[in-house]
Amino acid sequence: MGSSVNKVVGTVVGGVTGGLLGSVFDDSHSAKHAQRRAQQQQSAILKEQQKILEQQQADALAKRKEQIDQQREQIIGGNYSTNRTSTTGLAGGIRGKLG
Repeated sequence: MGSSVNKVVGTVVGGVTGGLLGSVFDDSHSAKHAQRRAQQQQSAILKEQQKILEQQQADALAKRKEQIDQQREQIIGGNYSTNRTSTTGLAGGIRGKLG
């Protein structure tokens, strides 16, 4: 009878120890999996932000080119002026000095 008691106790202790080790392994595996998933999500967010930034830069460049084209048209047409003078004012001043 004594030998059967030892077998039962040994099995119970072994089962609890095995359960604890299994739990630690499962927690470690779950943590690694969660970390990997978080890194993938962060990578996806960074890629999306990069696409948005590139689109904003392209839009800003297109808008700036459009502004430059408009200024060129105004200069050619004589309707462009700055804070200091205007193109028509310069032409009038030059005409006045040249006679």
